[in-house]
Amino acid sequence: MPLDFATAPYGRQAETEAIFRRFNAGKNLLMPGPRRLGKTFVLQRLEERAADHGYAMIKIDVSNCRDEREFFAKLCQTIEGKRERAASLLDSLRQRLKQATHGAPAGPSPWWQSLLNVNWEIFADHLIAALAEDPGNRWAILIDELPVFLLHLEATPNGLAQVKNIAYRLREFRERFPGLRWLVTGSIGIEPLARRGEYLGASNNLEPFELLPLDSQAACALLKDWAATGFFEHRQQVSEHEATAIVAASGWLSAYYLEAFGMQLQGSPAEDPDTAQVRVNEARKRLLQPTNRNYFETWPEHLRKNFAEPVRGRLFALLAYLADFEAGLSSDGILPALNDTTLPRKDLLRLLRILEEDGFLVSDLDADNHRFRMELLRLWWQRYLPE
Repeated sequence: MPLDFATAPYGRQAETEAIFRRFNAGKNLLMPGPRRLGKTFVLQRLEERAADHGYAMIKIDVSNCRDEREFFAKLCQTIEGKRERAASLLDSLRQRLKQATHGAPAGPSPWWQSLLNVNWEIFADHLIAALAEDPGNRWAILIDELPVFLLHLEATPNGLAQVKNIAYRLREFRERFPGLRWLVTGSIGIEPLARRGEYLGASNNLEPFELLPLDSQAACALLKDWAATGFFEHRQQVSEHEATAIVAASGWLSAYYLEAFGMQLQGSPAEDPDTAQVRVNEARKRLLQPTNRNYFETWPEHLRKNFAEPVRGRLFALLAYLADFEAGLSSDGILPALNDTTLPRKDLLRLLRILEEDGFLVSDLDADNHRFRMELLRLWWQRYLPE
């Protein structure tokens, strides 16, 4: 029996309803958040619920795109996949491109690929215009992991100029076609990239939408429902005491890590808090074993892929140091980790902000305290000290 996302407290119903309300108010949204928070899950639910709210959705993950052509090719491929709703739109796009290029050039399938290769900007302009002017649908474009794409693009020759070009082109589309709706997500902070590359203005017509972790009630319900549907290897039931203990041990309630915890739960369901705590402690030990490193390796991989030296080395040094302090440290307490007494305080704060925006840390600037966001990740980092 599949999970019932339509009525269960973990189905993100409140969040999708809020997003549709913002769309109806004419807003385009930026939804940042750490990896494994559930951003992609929310996009999937938006797709499922779009028709009930009068929208047609296009969802694309651009994290593996390396240039503008791949970006808009993925968008066009996704539209083609919705042929039942998009047939008239695709016909309109063909006519637009034929007129713009004085006849479609011959080339390999798909029909639009050769046109895209000639000039991606002309292609993109007509594609977005066709979406905006489609009389049969009210389209919303959901772009997952845009900052990762921009980071990849920046690494290419003349990359920063290309990043600025597409970032401002997307802003221009949002301004020219107010009938379209856009939602952009990112597991790395777009603001630090834009500040460094001096294109902060490119996202100034996107309204922030904060996606929070699951609350404890939703997390407990999810754990119990997973078990009841036979999802966990060793359990067909998770007791209330065990669910409560897992929630407390997780701290940061991501469905991904709740699932990982539940998969390690063994023994008969505990019917008292003390036994439940024993079961959960044992599950946590198993989860932190080397065989389960794949649950956590995406975090250091993110730093390796997306940051160059010396920033990358400093980020790893900060995390290795902070992993020994469950309650966190002040910025003065952290500074020795970098072994650089000449590093300006503002540069240290920038590094901490990167780690907070990318989901590693929680920073309380008023109290000057910085700690791991997720206790499981802190314990894993302390044990394996990735670099």
